[in-house]
Amino acid sequence: MIFHYAKKWNIQVFATTHSQDTVKAFEYIAARKNNRMPSQFIRLLIGRSGENESIIYESEDLANVLDLALEIR
Repeated sequence: MIFHYAKKWNIQVFATTHSQDTVKAFEYIAARKNNRMPSQFIRLLIGRSGENESIIYESEDLANVLDLALEIR
C-alpha cells in the first residue's frame, strides 16, 4: 500500500525501524516488478571516529546484504 500511494502521489516515504523483519519485508516488496522505483535503505550510525555516518544500500544491494545475514540495523 505504501509503494502504491508513493507512486500515485509522487511522494517520498521515510520510515525508521530496528526490526530485521521489517527491513526484510521492505526489500521483498520493493523488489516486486510492479513496485520498481528508486528505493534505498539508509543505515545511520556513529563511526569509529565518533562522527555520524550513513551507509546507503540500493534496493539490489539490500537483497544481497540480507542474503548474507549481515547486521544492517
